[in-house]
Amino acid sequence: MKFSYPNSRAWLFVASAILALAGPIQAQTQTQSGFIYNGITHVSFQPAEYATSQGVDSRTALAATNASWAGVLVTQYQANASATVISADSQRTPTDQASMNSMPRE
Repeated sequence: MKFSYPNSRAWLFVASAILALAGPIQAQTQTQSGFIYNGITHVSFQPAEYATSQGVDSRTALAATNASWAGVLVTQYQANASATVISADSQRTPTDQASMNSMPRE
């Protein structure tokens, strides 16, 4: 089964706009075994999306939730369900540079 995200930029923009219009949102702490966490993961399925202005706007909106941690997902793929190799896809995997640009520097 092949998944495609033909309008991922449009969906990212819509999600960012919804977060921005919703105003400050307090992230909710979740726990099931005593471990308390309060974080968010930013996900992209495009090679350079983290480095775009939309990527920056998304992370700004995510930061407004006051989450205590954030993750950046770098996707890798396998050719099919029975494949034994997982690797980067130049059309979908965020580049190292774009991923590094998504992280704050001290």
